Amino acid sequence: VAVEEPMEVRVNGAPFAVVMRTPGADRDLAAGFLLAEDVIHDAGEIGLIEYCVDAEDEGRDNVLNVTVLGEA
Repeated sequence: VAVEEPMEVRVNGAPFAVVMRTPGADRDLAAGFLLAEDVIHDAGEIGLIEYCVDAEDEGRDNVLNVTVLGEA
């Protein structure tokens, strides 16, 4: 049985979007999503992708912050 959960994507700490996904490969999904949304143009514009420690315990594994280098 596949499980689907929401994942919040933040860009440089600011909320950007909530997407539904099957958990796993979250960092790749966030990077690909930002590429598709034209926020980044290549992987070299990503500084760091990490789970947000300031998210509530319940949603901690469902919130990613992407540090985009340069203009976001």
